[in-house]
Amino acid sequence: MLTFDNDEQGYETWIKSNLVAGFVINAPKSGSESMMLHRANCFHIAPEEGWNYTNNRQKKLCFSDRQEFDNWANKTSNTFEQCKHCKP
Repeated sequence: MLTFDNDEQGYETWIKSNLVAGFVINAPKSGSESMMLHRANCFHIAPEEGWNYTNNRQKKLCFSDRQEFDNWANKTSNTFEQCKHCKP
């Protein structure tokens, strides 16, 4: 798992390299907002010019494939929702 926090360039590079099999969690930097799981190719988390994806109130937890995500999910007490658009 890689975490991108205030690193737009790093996040954009990772997304481009992991569109096929990657998964991303939108995670709050603080507070009690819920976490949301997306496929790396979901338009909700795809970097676009002028948008802040890691420089705002959320960071990105990135997994190269489903197995990596499942291993992490089994070891954490964090709860998360699944995106209704990309249906991870």
